[in-house]
Order: sequence, then structure tokens, then C-alpha cells
Amino acid sequence: MNRSEILSLMYDPTAAALYVVILFSLFSPIGLGNLDVISSIVIGALFLKIIPAIPFFYYLKIGYVDVNLTVRKRRLPLFIVGSISSIISIVIFYVFDVKILFIFSIAYFVGSSVVGLITRFWKISMHTYGIAGGISALVYVYGVWMVPLYILLVPVMYVRYKEKLHDIKQLMIGTILASVVTYMIYFVLW
Repeated sequence: MNRSEILSLMYDPTAAALYVVILFSLFSPIGLGNLDVISSIVIGALFLKIIPAIPFFYYLKIGYVDVNLTVRKRRLPLFIVGSISSIISIVIFYVFDVKILFIFSIAYFVGSSVVGLITRFWKISMHTYGIAGGISALVYVYGVWMVPLYILLVPVMYVRYKEKLHDIKQLMIGTILASVVTYMIYFVLW
């Protein structure tokens, strides 16, 4: 496995979602409604990381995709599963009154849907979208002291550009679009 493949797995969009779920569950400034920390992590991990990753690893195993998802047209089923799974998490977190993860699940759903639609016509960086979206949620909830986390985008952008997996435009649009969409959702719902 080369460095771009290792980085792709470490910083994939579902991994970014998992990191945010864990931080929000452990350090929610507004509580977790009717769930405990472990339950919120398990539900978030299941519906925002594990289930969306299942088709990826299955497709990888049968050779339908590579680790970097270089064939754009083969990404769509992954977005469909991610969107459906995030709808389930939206419902669960709404029912259990876990506002912090309810809003994050909405942002994840919108992100999966937007990037899925764009991917039908053009290649956008899912990695920068996932990372920037997660960081933007953290910045909105915890404040500007989280802004330095955006530096995590640099090694991902560098490797994905150097390995010719994306051009600068695809990386930047993924980052900017994620930040704008996430901030808009949090502005309306927080």
C-alpha cells in the first residue's frame, strides 16, 4: 500500500465523520438528549462510518474500485448508501433528542447528496469535502480555536495532488463547498 492509499483510508470522509461523532459525544456543550456517550458513539459510528464503508470495502475486495476511487462513475452507489444511512441517523438522533448529532447527520446527508450529484458530472474531492465539513462543524460548535484543524487538509491535498488523483480546483471546491454547506446548515439549525 502506498502513501496515498494509506492517507486515503486514514482521512476518508467516513473517518472524518467518526472523529466528529466521537468529539461531539464526549464533549457536547449541549448534552446528548436521551442517549449516553457510548450509545451516541455507537449509533454515529454505525450509520456515519461503518454502514457507508461496507460497499466500499466490498467493491474493493471484488476489484470494482481501487482504494482511491479513481473511476468517478463507480462512486455513486457509495453516495447512495451513505445518504440512506445518514437519513437513518438523522431519525434516530431526532427521536432521542441528540441535537448536536442530529444536525451533524443532516450536514453529512447533505454533503453525501451534494457530492454524489456533482460526481455524476465532474470529479470533486470527497476527502477534502469530508474533512472540511467535519472541521467546519467543530468550528461552528466549539468556536474559532478549532480553526487550526484546517491544517489537516494540507497533507491530504498535497498527496492527492502529487499522486494526480485530483487537480487543485477539485481539492479547493471540495473544501470550500463543504465549509459553506456545513456553516449554512449550522447557522439555520444550531
